[in-house]
Amino acid sequence: MTKELNFQLESSRLLLKPISLDFRDEIFREFTSEVTTYMHPKPAESPEETEHFIRKAIQLRQDGTDLILVILRKNNLEFVGVCGIHHLNTHTPELGIWTKKSSQGNGYGREAIHRLKQWADESLSYTYLSYPVDKRNIPSRKIPESLGGRVAREFQQTNLSGNVLDEVEYRIYREVSGKRTNYRDFVIRDWQPSDRHTAAEIIRSVLSEYGLSWEPAGADRDVLEVEACYLKTGGEFWVIEQQDKLVGTGAYYPIQRGQNAAEIRKMYLLPEVRGQGLGRLLLVQLETAIAARGFEQIWIETASVLKEAVKLYESSDYQPAIGVETARCDRVYVKPIGERRKEDEGIKGKGMKPLHPFTQPSSTNTTGSLLSTPPRHRRYLRYVHPVCD
Repeated sequence: MTKELNFQLESSRLLLKPISLDFRDEIFREFTSEVTTYMHPKPAESPEETEHFIRKAIQLRQDGTDLILVILRKNNLEFVGVCGIHHLNTHTPELGIWTKKSSQGNGYGREAIHRLKQWADESLSYTYLSYPVDKRNIPSRKIPESLGGRVAREFQQTNLSGNVLDEVEYRIYREVSGKRTNYRDFVIRDWQPSDRHTAAEIIRSVLSEYGLSWEPAGADRDVLEVEACYLKTGGEFWVIEQQDKLVGTGAYYPIQRGQNAAEIRKMYLLPEVRGQGLGRLLLVQLETAIAARGFEQIWIETASVLKEAVKLYESSDYQPAIGVETARCDRVYVKPIGERRKEDEGIKGKGMKPLHPFTQPSSTNTTGSLLSTPPRHRRYLRYVHPVCD
């Protein structure tokens, strides 16, 4: 993807190309003490030091961990600066940029980062993009703010020049409306009535693949009655397309257990599109949409045989709980979001462990089956979906 020799990104005025030794002298000349005032690195002391940086950036690109690009004006290929994304192989890549002094004040930094985020949305499966910046660097702070970024934390660090930086970290999330999200050659969009039978067939096929039953009059009734079960109850149902062919589904709706909770349901992908980060992307999109609607918890039921799904949920901070309600499932997970997550993180910071209703104690080793719940408590675990249960 980024390793292609001819890889480049274009915007209305700019051309972004992988960094190379061709730009050694310009980078050495323009990366001055004034430019680095609010940055962690310091200016190179020699062209050879800049060359070392460039060679390392090239290697990191080959390793698939970083993408460092030079910024050029399209009309005359004038060097403007450098931008990039670090930690590509994580769920929280970091954006970075600097522009030479004579090019500042023209909006080039914002244009470059906007184009870089567009590429990230199309190519990466991420939770959010991190953008750390010194509080005093107002022009740079306007860049993440123009992308809807919000300050998530504040911290101090001493840069390589020996100066203390008073920094904030912006976190930039994907735009999630449920209408249309592009990722590589996939499109995540709202379910339409014309998708009804194809979406149902995808779910039936995946269940069959894992030896699980298709229950059109029971657990799978909702996929045949999307309007009543999702659209009229405050939920959403999405489908994933690849070249006009449906290849997956994902949905959620409000539930009456836990604390102001929603349940993620019907996350299924056909075998041929797995292993490309699509499942994690879909999960993040659903979580973001749920959080945007003010919910405080997300619940998910699944089956142990769906090993990929179990691994995905557990690596995404979902905690085992009790109270499985679907016959073919034997695991249930819960995760705090929004303000509830902030409260839990505050508790953890004080050395305490947050507890949620029905969360499995860490000392137990159980699949979360309803059979492990004392009989007198089972009725409290039961929730009733207003239409589909």
